[in-house]
Amino acid sequence: MNNTLNRLELKEEFEKDVRPYLASKLLLLHGPIEGTSLAYFDYLAHVTLKHAPVYVSSLDLTIRKRIFSAVVWEKLLKHVVDSNIFVCIDWYESYGNIQSLYHHGVSVPYEEDSFFRGESDASFNESYGIAKLAFGIMKDWKLLFIDIVENVKCTDINSAEAYAMLALLTKCHELNLRTGAVWTDNRIIFGVMSGEYTVSAGDPNQQLFSLLRFFMSKFDVIIPFWMPREGLFFPDGLIKALERKQHACPPPISISEVAKKSVFNSLRACSSYFIGVPLFRISNTREMSSNLADSCSKLRQNVNKNVEELDSNLTDSRSKLRQNVNKNGEELDHSWAAKVFYHCVQSEEEKMQFIDEILEALDPKFVIMIMGSSDGKPVDVQKRVASLYDRCGYNTETVDGCYKCYLNVGGSPCGIEKNLVLVFDASLLEKYYMHHQADSCIIILPLPHELQTLKKRGVIEISGETFVCFHGATFDKTKMKFQKK
Repeated sequence: MNNTLNRLELKEEFEKDVRPYLASKLLLLHGPIEGTSLAYFDYLAHVTLKHAPVYVSSLDLTIRKRIFSAVVWEKLLKHVVDSNIFVCIDWYESYGNIQSLYHHGVSVPYEEDSFFRGESDASFNESYGIAKLAFGIMKDWKLLFIDIVENVKCTDINSAEAYAMLALLTKCHELNLRTGAVWTDNRIIFGVMSGEYTVSAGDPNQQLFSLLRFFMSKFDVIIPFWMPREGLFFPDGLIKALERKQHACPPPISISEVAKKSVFNSLRACSSYFIGVPLFRISNTREMSSNLADSCSKLRQNVNKNVEELDSNLTDSRSKLRQNVNKNGEELDHSWAAKVFYHCVQSEEEKMQFIDEILEALDPKFVIMIMGSSDGKPVDVQKRVASLYDRCGYNTETVDGCYKCYLNVGGSPCGIEKNLVLVFDASLLEKYYMHHQADSCIIILPLPHELQTLKKRGVIEISGETFVCFHGATFDKTKMKFQKK
């Protein structure tokens, strides 16, 4: 226990095994964030992600690394990245609840051979009043049946979930399955089936809910279970895998060969969950949610303050920028502090590896790669730069020995299309890249011996701030809302 909670050892393990991986994903927040800076970043991240951000601390994550097997830890880390969960460097506080969800197959409180397990899920389009339903049936640890129904007219998400469950029960009845359990992520549907929910005369779905309860009487044993959406990855993934555009409401769709391939690929990706590897659900702790609420309140009180002042609170190093002057004696433009970042690497080869990772993390459309000269680079680096240009380059230029490579990598960043400028050599003068700051996010790649010079200039390490900066989230202090510009 002492070894598991030894903060010094946890920190060393995080710095060695976890931090390098998360850094290129732009999910790190360097140090605890508090006060107005917490609300400021949270809103910027919210408008970028289009959902409320979730946070964990480095302590939360590294303890799990210690107690989980290698396979489970790999799944957790992938979930953190895929879900854009921000990791704050904090070794004393817990920011996130990390819940493990296990898929139990047909192992539920009934042991007869005839026992089945069904799952249903639905998505509802409020604009058109139509839903997409998906359901699946498992028996004897095998996938017995899967199906999807599209363009079903519904009044709300609860009616959509009810139709999905009815479709599941109807198919189970057709297959002569009489004893089993059914899972849903909708608490209303679970309440209707378990008797917990009162179906009143004024309920808009009264008849539908009554029909659902009546249909349960056709089974010898039917046990309803509520499961968070993350636990219903099978029908939820089925909806996504079989998404097709149709104009009429069809009968239940028989899965085509093309659709089968998508489904099998989805099942293959989830195969480990069927044999005991957990899924994960991560949420903010009550303390973190409370801190967010307090931070939002403080931000509203300070709404008339200059946004740059709020922005400067995010990183202490930015304040140094105000005392620095460039070589010509002119004061540096403060506004670029939020748009220039660094990522320290150990070798020239690691720079190319980072470029591949950052292109995946940000998915930019246009990239400008700037370096002193490619001639003096290692042969492998030269080959990879040439290969990158052959694949998506559209222009090059050389100015005073500075080589610029313009790439159209064809990404589709959310919101705006912002250029990504990658400065391969930290020793380059600012004049070769600072003029791109107005419409670009600039990342410099220093070697360890070049790092202090950048820090003295006020350049900060890549983090979650880089992510929201690239996607152009800004704060409108007059409306107390965040927007893209």
